[in-house]
Amino acid sequence: MIDIGIFQGEYLILKRPRLAWGIYKGQEVEPTSYSSTQFMKPCLNGMPRFWNGFPLREGASAIINARGLATVGDHMARTAGLINSAKEMLYLSNVPDGEGPVIIGDYSNEPI
Repeated sequence: MIDIGIFQGEYLILKRPRLAWGIYKGQEVEPTSYSSTQFMKPCLNGMPRFWNGFPLREGASAIINARGLATVGDHMARTAGLINSAKEMLYLSNVPDGEGPVIIGDYSNEPI
């Protein structure tokens, strides 16, 4: 599952060169981030507006989701979860930086 997350992270870096691997160290403007489950874990830095991507978490979710798809009667699993999360991160990495309001649109048509 870590390999899937690393692959997705490297793919996103290839598509958006300003992204880079880093460690999530929280945000001063959001003190609760220091106690989050993602604190001090690998993430993708370089996204606007203090956003970070967590492809390793997405890789783990993809494995759990695949197990759910293989289970008869599991209605919570969804197809294309990993692809949709990659599209979302690609879309969010193009949002303009700044402090003004931003309208987040539909990322499902983001080219992958």
